[in-house]
Amino acid sequence: MKYFVTDTAPPRVAGRRVKAGDTIELTDTAARYEAQAGHIRLASSEAETAVETPSKASKTKG
Repeated sequence: MKYFVTDTAPPRVAGRRVKAGDTIELTDTAARYEAQAGHIRLASSEAETAVETPSKASKTKG
């Protein structure tokens, strides 16, 4: 999945040199710590897909 590097990220994220605003691709496992630390966030197109999926499922149930 693709992630944006946040302003609070250190110079290296998941062993890669980065700067704020960069986009990096990581596996879920590699991204877990960095996301919890606030160093990365899911890229917007990926985040929209993740957010839309549960809401669509809840609409079909009710």
